[in-house]
Amino acid sequence: MIVVTGAGRCGSSMLMQTLYHLGVPLMGDPLGGEFNTLAPFDETGKYAEQIREKNKKGYWELDNDYVINTLLKKPFGKNGYGKAIKALGATLPLFSPKDIDLAILCLRKDRNKQAQSMYELMQAELGIVDTSKKDLGWIGEKVNIFKDWSLEDVRRNQDHSLNMITRKLSYEKILTHITFFEDMKKDPAKEVKRLVEALKLSERSFNTKEEETYARKYSKKKIKKAIENID
Repeated sequence: MIVVTGAGRCGSSMLMQTLYHLGVPLMGDPLGGEFNTLAPFDETGKYAEQIREKNKKGYWELDNDYVINTLLKKPFGKNGYGKAIKALGATLPLFSPKDIDLAILCLRKDRNKQAQSMYELMQAELGIVDTSKKDLGWIGEKVNIFKDWSLEDVRRNQDHSLNMITRKLSYEKILTHITFFEDMKKDPAKEVKRLVEALKLSERSFNTKEEETYARKYSKKKIKKAIENID
């Protein structure tokens, strides 16, 4: 399995989109409603409108409850082989290293902008969820935790998330590809090429020369599409 990770607002959604355009299968449906994790609290569609503004091409992540209480309850085995999933922050340590073929760690060089972006997203969530209601599940716990947070609190939380992630990757010796948000935006062709090499997408066998020629041409089209998607 390919696990895309990082602290919030690190470019992980862009990376997931890139994998999708490269032809990497994803866990779940990237175009489905399950990727609006506040859908049960969004009767007016206000939150959906706000998240589209923050990430106009989507967040490409599964509901945390679904990942923790369903997907992680049993080994992925063949069901996860070759597929990509987004697991940010404290979710990554819950994955077995046996299930991870490659981790893609998304980072940002400007950590202040990253924290600011996360802070603004949290404020948007606070404007949607009515914390006076009971039985809000994980999202209720989440907003109650950060409703009084400052920007500095957000930055400290992101630092803590990164520490957990890097300890997991290092201690369990998980093969890791590191990508920076700023580099993806500045030189997408170079970064997509690095990603393709990390994924070893070009290393496969073919039955005939014609099949190889067609596959190589098809791969180039996918790479071009992945590059064009980054803007």
